[in-house]
Amino acid sequence: MMPQEELPMQALKLKLKTILDHINLRSRFVYLDIPRSFNVGDLLINIGTEAFFSVHGIRPEQRCCDMDIPRSIFKVDDNVTFLMQGGGNFGDLWPGHQSLREQILLKYPHNRVIFLPQTVYFANRANQTACCALLASHHNLHIFVRDESSFASLTDSGLHNVTLIPDMAHWLWGKMPQAHETDATRAGRPLYFFRRDKEKGSIPKEFRAEVSGAVDWGDCMSLWQKAAWAICAKSMVANRMGGRPLNLIPCWYALRNSMVQHGVSMLSHSDRIVTNRMHAMLLGLLLGKRVTAFDNSYGKLSSYVTTWLKNMPNLTFLDS
Repeated sequence: MMPQEELPMQALKLKLKTILDHINLRSRFVYLDIPRSFNVGDLLINIGTEAFFSVHGIRPEQRCCDMDIPRSIFKVDDNVTFLMQGGGNFGDLWPGHQSLREQILLKYPHNRVIFLPQTVYFANRANQTACCALLASHHNLHIFVRDESSFASLTDSGLHNVTLIPDMAHWLWGKMPQAHETDATRAGRPLYFFRRDKEKGSIPKEFRAEVSGAVDWGDCMSLWQKAAWAICAKSMVANRMGGRPLNLIPCWYALRNSMVQHGVSMLSHSDRIVTNRMHAMLLGLLLGKRVTAFDNSYGKLSSYVTTWLKNMPNLTFLDS
């Protein structure tokens, strides 16, 4: 029999199959906005997405990140479906990714476009109104969101092509090494994993003394990985300027796998994770760890926990 904490994780993984209801598997596919950052959370989403594609026979003919996307995607006809990377950058907080999504909608008004599961957040109401007007104008778009707050944000703006499903990283359930009660790490010190970027928010008073010793995704990277990332980034820009004669995605994916492995290793050495990073929380759960989580600056984690993780026995969420 499956342990109690594994039941909701397996159920969340299976919910991702809803994506197949909105995709014609006979179409051609282009996968866009592949992450190329140090953020292991984004890389986990990417790995989960590619694993989902592989299992279900979705074979993108082209893959582009924001650094190497050409001005016009090659060989596009109406049978091409654009699959846009999921994550937490839908809105006006991370405008580069939002701009790419909107450019695709404007440039390819007749093609099927799928936004894979996103968190939606607009700090400015006027920006949301303008965005939703554009989304409504494209009649072959489907949007997946990963929490009830994001779902309400779009449907209250009049959009009907929205479906609520979990984050793509859940497809990695069952593929991660699991912690066990007999592990020597069970009595160890918690790993304090706190955001340092513009989503960091406030730290609960019981953890403020730990800020100086806390880590973030950038600490997972070795010097050689940072150097390799810089070389890869410059190569992608040069490749785009030259018309993309080379497919650099396999090189990037090899580096991606190495960085994710460092992130997994960092979390694996502690029995409990304390974090306001959504994917430090999810990765901890995928690894079978005990997780204590609290919110980022705008409620991303609390909305996700309320939507999907209320019955997770090894997760403790601290309300503001």
